[in-house]
Amino acid sequence: MEPNYDESKVPVYTLPPVWPEGMTPERWRDEFRPRLLRQFAELLYGEIPPPPEETRPELRAERAGALNGLAVRREFRLHFRNGTATAELDVLLYLPTRRPGRVPAFCGLNFYGNHSVTPEADVFPSSGIGPEGPIRQDQVGAYCHRLPLTEILTRGFAAATAFYGQLCPDQPGAVETGIHRLFPGCARPATALAAWAWGLLRIRELLARQPELDPAQIGVFGHSRLGKAALWAGVNDERFARVISNDSGEGGAALTRRCFGESVAAITSRFPHWFTPRFAEFAGRENELPVDQHQLLALVAPRPLHVASAAEDLWADPRGEFLAWREALPVWRALGIPVPEPGDELPPNGGIPGYCACHRRPGVHDLLPEDWACYLDWAAAFSPVTGGR
Repeated sequence: MEPNYDESKVPVYTLPPVWPEGMTPERWRDEFRPRLLRQFAELLYGEIPPPPEETRPELRAERAGALNGLAVRREFRLHFRNGTATAELDVLLYLPTRRPGRVPAFCGLNFYGNHSVTPEADVFPSSGIGPEGPIRQDQVGAYCHRLPLTEILTRGFAAATAFYGQLCPDQPGAVETGIHRLFPGCARPATALAAWAWGLLRIRELLARQPELDPAQIGVFGHSRLGKAALWAGVNDERFARVISNDSGEGGAALTRRCFGESVAAITSRFPHWFTPRFAEFAGRENELPVDQHQLLALVAPRPLHVASAAEDLWADPRGEFLAWREALPVWRALGIPVPEPGDELPPNGGIPGYCACHRRPGVHDLLPEDWACYLDWAAAFSPVTGGR
């Protein structure tokens, strides 16, 4: 089936509510929010398993004066154990050298290995399966633009990342490998997205133990399929201070019911390992899905949320991402947090700032320094919960 890129062909749809009539903050917290989480776990993402019996961080290397004196670089290997089963995750962390106190941090997964997002050739290279197959260890710094360390560190933030393929190879049938071997039987994560989100939770726990970092100021970010993982991690672990979705599209920040760009049929046939089998049942029946992505975004409340799109990335449905963000905002207002009241359109190449922010930049599907400029301004301006500067 050809993708729809014609707004006039978007079907009429009815969105399920984010704040039903008669809802109170107490009922939202105790009843409605847990119900939505269960539905998303069943219908899309799968349950995130509990922490393993043991997590042992090994500091493999530390370098002061990294990035021309801008940072302290630490490389950890997290050793996980459940019973006799073991798994590992390598985490790359950069801390700003100049810091007046405990600093905030961003954490997210990468597609092509830890060595691909830093210009420093002496980092431990990752290995495993990426989006196009086995990753290359000669691509040091090839994807630095997706994690502009100089800009992040200069603004006083730390940055941590890990290779997503170490958690679960991004291939159909590969969900029996990676961290899945830690969870025999029904306890294991049913999807790749649940495994990637599980890894983000473990990284957050590692960062919270670093004496230079503020554990109440650790945010999670992700691009594309890893934006979906960041959203799922961020709504399941409310200890994440802020949540960033960059071009996460279908099954991420974009409304499913719009049937624009990538469809349920397309994504579940190409990437059946990302989601639970239930999601594929709604291909061509999107309006019957009990949940939609504005409700997922609303689960971030009352913390800060930033949703970003690329103007030419029609496959990810930039308008659908904006509309899901807009339709989620009533939850923040109901919880007493001032957020924007946008109209029907997002500026073609611009954004709406605030505690819950949204921006659309020119260009194609990618995570760029221009996006990070928006994220850094936003994170510096707004602290969780208070909504104030």
